[in-house]
Amino acid sequence: MMKEIFLFLLVFLFMKTSLKFIRAIKGSLLSDVIRNVLFFIPFILPALYYGLPSFELKGGLVFYAISILAALIALCIKYQEFKPYMNKSFYKLLPQLSFKHFIIMEISLIGSAVFEEIFYRSFVPSSNFLIGMLLSGFLFSLAHYIQDYTRNFFDAKTYLILFGLSLVWYTSYVFTGSILSAIIGHFIYNLPSMIITAVHYNISRKEKKDQAPVIKGEYHYE
Repeated sequence: MMKEIFLFLLVFLFMKTSLKFIRAIKGSLLSDVIRNVLFFIPFILPALYYGLPSFELKGGLVFYAISILAALIALCIKYQEFKPYMNKSFYKLLPQLSFKHFIIMEISLIGSAVFEEIFYRSFVPSSNFLIGMLLSGFLFSLAHYIQDYTRNFFDAKTYLILFGLSLVWYTSYVFTGSILSAIIGHFIYNLPSMIITAVHYNISRKEKKDQAPVIKGEYHYE
């Protein structure tokens, strides 16, 4: 068991280091495309050895329900953080969101619900359920703390929520034998952020259109 944990920790460190280099790919539109294509690959590299988990809808439906319920409870706890975004005037206080950043953020939110679950649930050593569950939760929370972007926005409460969700999603994966249960829960948790990002972009697009200068010119008719 200790050997499995040690090897997984090495894989975790390799994954986080790889992501740091991938995030450094910036500049042109081509660089952005390459970065987004490469970003989620480190999460599934262990599949070359372990294989991919099952994506079938199987196992007790109660665990799918628990996975979703946990996500909804977590969102209720974070309700005060989302509340300002329910007022459209609040978005006018935010910097305008470009189409490129809108796409990048949406891909990140959707992709994390899939690829993070594959890595932190199915590749974690599973010979001991309790140790696997705690390791899954700890590394999932730690990964978000290590990341500069999330560390600037997350507080202690959010990390505790992520840890708790990890325990539930890992349990749902183990008892259903399908990663789909965890992915659905993670997607539900990310859904409000996806909606907020879409609304932010839509308002930014309308503001940019309204601010576009009107070009006046002389017209000659013959």
